[in-house]
Amino acid sequence: WNPRNVVLAGNKTARFRRDGQEKFVPYIQLFRNARVVEVPGQGKFDMYPNRDSVSYAHIYGFPDIKNILRGTLRHPGFCQAWGALIALGLTDPDTRVNGAHFTTYRDLLLAFLPAGKERVREKIIHYACLSDADIVEQILWLFDDTPIPKRKTTVADLLENLILQKWGLKENDKDLVVMQHEIDYELGEVKMRSQSSMSMMGENKNNTAMANLVGLPLGICARYLLQEKIRLTGVRRPVDSEVYVPVLQELENYGVLFTEKAISLA
Repeated sequence: WNPRNVVLAGNKTARFRRDGQEKFVPYIQLFRNARVVEVPGQGKFDMYPNRDSVSYAHIYGFPDIKNILRGTLRHPGFCQAWGALIALGLTDPDTRVNGAHFTTYRDLLLAFLPAGKERVREKIIHYACLSDADIVEQILWLFDDTPIPKRKTTVADLLENLILQKWGLKENDKDLVVMQHEIDYELGEVKMRSQSSMSMMGENKNNTAMANLVGLPLGICARYLLQEKIRLTGVRRPVDSEVYVPVLQELENYGVLFTEKAISLA
């Protein structure tokens, strides 16, 4: 919902906790270490660690928890393709270029590939360490003969401009928002997993799932404050039960539902 955030996604080292130990994944490796997550009713997604997961342990009231990982879900293949753009240097917010020196986005791509007699496809495969030919085709589709803005700017700005053109929602396109929580716990000697999943699809480019999921909770909270159903003061996070319990209940009226499932890990 913010194109700039898409371009800069993961540009900081990710931090999470596994088996009581803090783990770090640097930007250059982040999208190469995605794992597959299956969401009931929606299928499989790529998941990569999202920034600092450890800071959420205190927010959620589990400061000493041994395992915590907050991730972002993307359609299959996205992470490998985006990792290739990072490896090629095409997401860098610090590298400045003069758009007047290029005619198209294909020219910009070529400028970031090594010289030599190899075909462009082979250069991308070798330079970005790719093994999937479909990913190469996606990159070539993105960096085609679209005219490049004739201004001095950064590579990240040029990429943002390109995805706004290429990825912008058309009139009848529908967005999809997916969220899933997995909590592992022990019940006596039995290891269990609580899985809570939610998905929502938009109607068109103007009535999107993202707009509803961002705007509805805020609107409901505002009404509850005016009705004095929420009496908290000051700056608050929605982790206060006085906020999230009634808001989640009302969101069900708008189709925002979490499906709960208990899974035995034994």
